[in-house]
Amino acid sequence: MSLSDFALLFMIIVAALVVVPILKREITRPPSHNWGDLARTPEDRAVLEEVDRVLPSDPATAQRILHDHFGKVDQREEAERAALRDQAQTNRSAAEELGHRLREDLEVWQAIRKHSRKNAADPTARQALPNLDKWENETRTELAQVEGLIRKLKA
Repeated sequence: MSLSDFALLFMIIVAALVVVPILKREITRPPSHNWGDLARTPEDRAVLEEVDRVLPSDPATAQRILHDHFGKVDQREEAERAALRDQAQTNRSAAEELGHRLREDLEVWQAIRKHSRKNAADPTARQALPNLDKWENETRTELAQVEGLIRKLKA
C-alpha cells in the first residue's frame, strides 16, 4: 500500500469515524480502490463510485467528496447515538444497542491502531496514535457506563 493509499484511508477514517460498519469492512479489505463495495446505502454507493472515478486524477476532490458525504452521515449517526444515550437511561434495549455500537467502535480503534503502528514510518500514522488512544479511552469509559446501566435495568 503506497503512502497516498494510506493517506486516503486515514482521511476516510477521520471523515467517517462513527460509520463503524463501513470502517470495519474498509480495514479488513485487501488494498484496492474499489470503494463502491463499502456502500451501505444507494447514496453511499453513488458517492464511493464517484470517488473511484475522481481519485486517480484529483485526490483532493475525492477527499472533499468523502468528507462532505460522510460528514452528513456522521451527523445522522451522532443524532441516533444521542437519542440512544437518552433512551438508555430507562430502556434496556436502547442501552444494549448503544453498547453494541460502542464495542464496534472499539474494534475499529484497535484495528486502526494496529495498522498505524505497522506504518509507523508514515508521519500521518504516527500523528493518528494519540487521537486513537484518546478515542478508545473515551469509548471504553462510555461503554463501562452503559454496561452499568444495562445491569441496573436488568435488576
